[in-house]
Parts: sequence; C-alpha cells; structure tokens
Amino acid sequence: SRLAMLMPIVFGILFWGERPSLWQTIGIGFGTFSLLLIGQNKTRIGESNIPARIIVLMLLFFLVAGSARTSQEAFKYYGNPEEIAFFVLAAFSIASLASLAIIHFRNLRPTLSEIIIGTLVGFSNCLQTVFLLKALEKFPGFIVFPIISAGGLLFTTSVAVFLFKEPLSKRSALGIAIAILAMALLYIDY
Repeated sequence: SRLAMLMPIVFGILFWGERPSLWQTIGIGFGTFSLLLIGQNKTRIGESNIPARIIVLMLLFFLVAGSARTSQEAFKYYGNPEEIAFFVLAAFSIASLASLAIIHFRNLRPTLSEIIIGTLVGFSNCLQTVFLLKALEKFPGFIVFPIISAGGLLFTTSVAVFLFKEPLSKRSALGIAIAILAMALLYIDY
C-alpha cells in the first residue's frame, strides 16, 4: 500500500507537469527503496510460495490505493479548495457503501465497540485526507506522497519499537536511515 504513492507521482509528472529536480528524483528513489526495506518481513518474495491469487489481490490493492491517491492529486488540479469537505464526504461515502455491502452480504453484525473503533478510524482517515489535500495545495505531489508514505512507516515503526518493544532488524534500521535521507533530499531545491 505504501508503494501506491508511485501512481500519483507518475501522473503528476506525466500529466500535470510536475518536475522534480535531480536531488528530488533521487529522494523519491530512496524513499521507495526505504519502504521496501522497512516494510519487508523476513520472508523474501522470490523465495516464498505466494499463491497467484494473493499476488493478484496485492496488485489490485496497489491499483485501488494508487487510484485513490491519484484522485487526491487530481483534486489539486481540477478541484476547488473550498470543495475539500465535499470531496472527502463523497470519497468516504463511497467507501462506506462498499463496507456496508460487504457487511450485509456476509451477514455480519458489528458490535458496538467495533462500530466505535471503526468510526474513530474513519474520522482519523478523513482528517488524514483533508491534511493531505492541504499539503498538496502548498507542495507538489512528488514531495507530499513520498513523505507521507515514508513518514507514516517511520511513525508506525517507531511506535512498534518504543511503545510495543518490538525488535528493530538491521534491514528496517537501514530503511529508516534511508527514509530520513530521502525526506531531506525531497526538500532540496524547493
């Protein structure tokens, strides 16, 4: 899901005229590489037996997540900043309808605690989208999306290490160092 940030970056460069400098391009590359290092578990994809249906699902998820991020990038160019609330309402209403359909067809009955937790997660996701759209008003997508992806993974990894005392592998530590370097490179020339 973190690598889905590549779709709006590519769209921004190809269709909306965003032009990262050489240093920023290197930062995007380092940011992408860091996501692979931090997010990878001990099993290597080439060495494991991942069923074809799982690979197809992962590719579909990449396309859906990338399309969602690309729609946010498109809003920057085609939307009106005063319509952010409507954009967020429309996006999350569609997601809610899909979720309700799944709940209905699977005959699931969420508990009150699940509804409360789901509402809180949905609210935080709405805020994340609003802040992302606000960031896109100020910065190009090739800066915003890698920082959100790498920064989010850095935050999650930091919480896992410091709060939940999970061990940090050498690969993840290298990924964190590269992610920090990538974020610094993205700000060069801006």
